[in-house]
Amino acid sequence: HARDGFAGRRHVSCGRSRTRVCTMGAVASRESYFDTGLDVLSDLGYGGLKLAVVCQRLGVTTGSFYHYFPSWSAYTRQLVEHWHDGMTVNIVEAVRAQPDPRMRIGSLIEAGLTLPHGAEAGIRVWSSIDPQVRAVQDFLLAERG
Repeated sequence: HARDGFAGRRHVSCGRSRTRVCTMGAVASRESYFDTGLDVLSDLGYGGLKLAVVCQRLGVTTGSFYHYFPSWSAYTRQLVEHWHDGMTVNIVEAVRAQPDPRMRIGSLIEAGLTLPHGAEAGIRVWSSIDPQVRAVQDFLLAERG
């Protein structure tokens, strides 16, 4: 473990991404912030997506959040990109890689059943307020065809 110069907090390495051990004792990664943000959207809707809620669910400080993201708007922009990539790009690539048409259909059905529908509903509300989110949602819907 390497020490940084910030109040004795330690960094631990996890593959490509760095994970921060926070003063509250919890460990969070960039990916965990995105997953938690989608969970909050699913559970509480767009109105519940707040920095304090995300950090509380992860058991981390806001300082940990700012280690990964320069601002809340940067986080929310990346959260929408993460949602787009995870909910469309990755699914489409996995289905296209399946050579058997029947297996492709099965993969699509499985993907549709496992989508975080609550988060999708939260993003639809969010897109009615934020033009950038609307653009990503429109692009995603066009990709899904």
